Amino acid sequence: MDSSREKITLNVGGVRHETFPSILQAFPGTKLCRLTEPQAANVFDYDSNTKEFFFDRSPRLFGAVLNYYRTRHLHCPGDTCRSTFEEELAFWEISHVPVAPCCWWKVTNAESQWQAEGPLCDEGSEADSHSLPVPMERRNLSWRVRQQPKIWALFEKPFSSLPAKCLAVVALLFNIGIVIVFEEKSRAQIHHRYPLPIHDDLENKTHHEIHVFYQPANNFLYLELFCILWFTFEFSMRLTFCPDKKKFLTNPLNITDFLSLFPVYIELFLTGHISNMLSLLSWLGFFRALYTVKLLKTLRLLETPLMLRILPIAFHFILKEVFILMMVFSFEVLFFGALCYHADLQRPEAHFGGLIDSFYWAVVTLTTVGYGDMLAVSPFGKAIACCTAICGILTIIIPLPIFLIKFQGCYATAVLKEKMKSNKRRVPIKRYICPLLVNHKMAASKERIVLNVGGIRHETYCSTLRAFPGTKLCQLTEPSQGRAPLDYDPDTNEFFFDRSARLFSDVLNYYRTKHLHCPADVCKFLWEEELAFWEIPHAKLAPCCWMKLSNTEDPQEEFLLGDDSDNNEDSLALLGQVERRDYHLWALWQPKIWAVFEKPYSSTAAMCLMIISLLFNIGILILFFMEPTTYLDYHHFNDSVAYGIFHVALKDSFREAISLLYVELFCILWFTFEFSMRLIFCPNKKKFLTNPLNITDFLSLFPVYIELFLTGHRDEMLDILFWLGLLRALYIVKLLKIFRLLETPLMLRILPFAFRSILKEVFILLMVFTFEVLFFGALCYHAELLEPYSHFDGMLSSFYWAVVTLTTVGYGDMYAVSPFGKAIACCTAICGILTIIIPLPIFLIKFQGCYATAVLKEKMKSNKRST
Repeated sequence: MDSSREKITLNVGGVRHETFPSILQAFPGTKLCRLTEPQAANVFDYDSNTKEFFFDRSPRLFGAVLNYYRTRHLHCPGDTCRSTFEEELAFWEISHVPVAPCCWWKVTNAESQWQAEGPLCDEGSEADSHSLPVPMERRNLSWRVRQQPKIWALFEKPFSSLPAKCLAVVALLFNIGIVIVFEEKSRAQIHHRYPLPIHDDLENKTHHEIHVFYQPANNFLYLELFCILWFTFEFSMRLTFCPDKKKFLTNPLNITDFLSLFPVYIELFLTGHISNMLSLLSWLGFFRALYTVKLLKTLRLLETPLMLRILPIAFHFILKEVFILMMVFSFEVLFFGALCYHADLQRPEAHFGGLIDSFYWAVVTLTTVGYGDMLAVSPFGKAIACCTAICGILTIIIPLPIFLIKFQGCYATAVLKEKMKSNKRRVPIKRYICPLLVNHKMAASKERIVLNVGGIRHETYCSTLRAFPGTKLCQLTEPSQGRAPLDYDPDTNEFFFDRSARLFSDVLNYYRTKHLHCPADVCKFLWEEELAFWEIPHAKLAPCCWMKLSNTEDPQEEFLLGDDSDNNEDSLALLGQVERRDYHLWALWQPKIWAVFEKPYSSTAAMCLMIISLLFNIGILILFFMEPTTYLDYHHFNDSVAYGIFHVALKDSFREAISLLYVELFCILWFTFEFSMRLIFCPNKKKFLTNPLNITDFLSLFPVYIELFLTGHRDEMLDILFWLGLLRALYIVKLLKIFRLLETPLMLRILPFAFRSILKEVFILLMVFTFEVLFFGALCYHAELLEPYSHFDGMLSSFYWAVVTLTTVGYGDMYAVSPFGKAIACCTAICGILTIIIPLPIFLIKFQGCYATAVLKEKMKSNKRST
């Protein structure tokens, strides 16, 4: 036989492969190529009886490696992690070769998982928490060393003890108090601008000069000093007993606390001279705005949800992308600002005093705020403004997938890390050292063991199974344990396990590589059950596979989504499928009447009743919209009439509307009858009375009855009529019942459940939004403090402006005038955009989980009906 056609046999993990030596010589210098050398039998594990080389590696991955020698193209299995494949190539001494283009996506699926491992571990906080209950024996330690972690926890960790929680509450009260004092003091010190008439002798004209009056507010200053003394004491104690001074002094919140201490001391030092230094007072106001940053410490008293905890980490991973997007945004500001400025340059009524004003206009337009203080005048300028607005929308929408993908990766990693921590606390991992082996044949380093798992034969070294003592596979190598309890076949010299062969290949590969990877298409609970069978702790999973096993945070709770067992029971009762032992009239008619008023598709009568109710809803809305028309016409007609005629006309106006009131009463009588019937025949009174729509129906019944009761005394009860008008607005909510006539899509039905699952996150985000309102409102108020024509007459108006700007509404009734105020307005608008964009992945992930659960429940229902 030709030696070139002689075959070489490779036993890789129990699976035999045959190939030609010429195939293995395709890549010189690799491990497989050296098998064709004459001395290979002495170097590698060669069995002269079977004439095969044995390698304790994964047979599935080796198939891709051997195919690389045959085809000269490197392909990767679809469910293999990149790190596992690279480690396999390194074992076979194959240098980094280009992967085939069809497999690029398979090996680039975990780019950020390894990066997420560090920050999400939160090792620093764990170290601090472990240092609190010091279990080690302390000998000859100073008082500072013993008490330092306790005092640090007292000021920094509110949930470490009851005194720490009380101290945190006291600090929170001081934070709220100093913000209130800051607002009242600003209002008391700077009084409104008064126009002082000044006569110009040269032009013989009189004009008005705007002047700012300063009045000391010593009472508020002393209250502020009292709060600052507390903050000084708190900052000093935290600085003295912090475990890491460098980390403490570089923390942005601690820097804010330090800078916020100076304004009061400076103002006390300049008492009597501050009235001549109003610009200094404005700068002190900027530093005082840092008081609002202290409110962020309120979040320490709350258990921050996992999704909010990983928001800053996800944002940290996209800093480079954010920086590039901000550069693109700056280019858009400069480009569109310059275009619009030159488009309106020749127009005398142009709003732009210079390029700086046009840049400010571009920022306000791109962020979709649009105050209206500056706008394009010429047709060409308006066309540019339209393009600017469209580009602003695209600038907001396009970066969303970037942040969403990063957030999903970080969230999947964090969910699994939390699960790993909980498993470490609850399940002790059994670890012990295997006894010394006395069987010399088993103790040999090259002794092999055969495992038959689900009919697939696997072969490995005994030394490989001893890598993790205490596991089930390690016990196979212990002679003292004996082989009687296990299914051992002495004829074939193999152990049999009735488990999944596909999953076992990854388990066995864990012993070989010390890295546990899981298949991509395996359910999380199935994989955890498999690991439990082999007694392998779940905490050993490689980071690149975390995303595969963290599909839902808590599937058991999400599976309860939309539990409509009551509805199913009602529907079964209507069809007569529920056995009823009590056949009296109430048990017979209660579900039927309830279905007539509540379920329009249960019968023809129910559908007719629903249509009648809908017509009454539309009719009462028409009456609600017609009745105020009388008041509007009257006010317009009597705009300049004396008070006496006003009173008579008002009474006549109401007499004209009395017919509408009786028609409205007719509709309300129907709604009263409908509400009473639904209340009487509902199966669950508590659930019915706590339903928001039913509460709305109940409150909307009162306005007509109260107004009829006050007939003849309406002109003396105008305030009550005003509140009755607000209650009548609840008529509009009744239109929501129109959705009962429509088949609501599944996605719309799960929206309330998804929103309910993130109520805690929404509450904390609203607190952060409140902080932004206080901070930017205070900044802009003090930036406009000395501006003669400022729109802000107090801190409350600046807070209103901040809300309008952060929500990108921009009414235009209030806006910044000074250059520094406009810069703050631009920052506020950009922060508003980020505040809207960043929480979107939270709701999206929750919605995806609820939607997947709801789809599964719908399939289960359809299967039950079909069977």
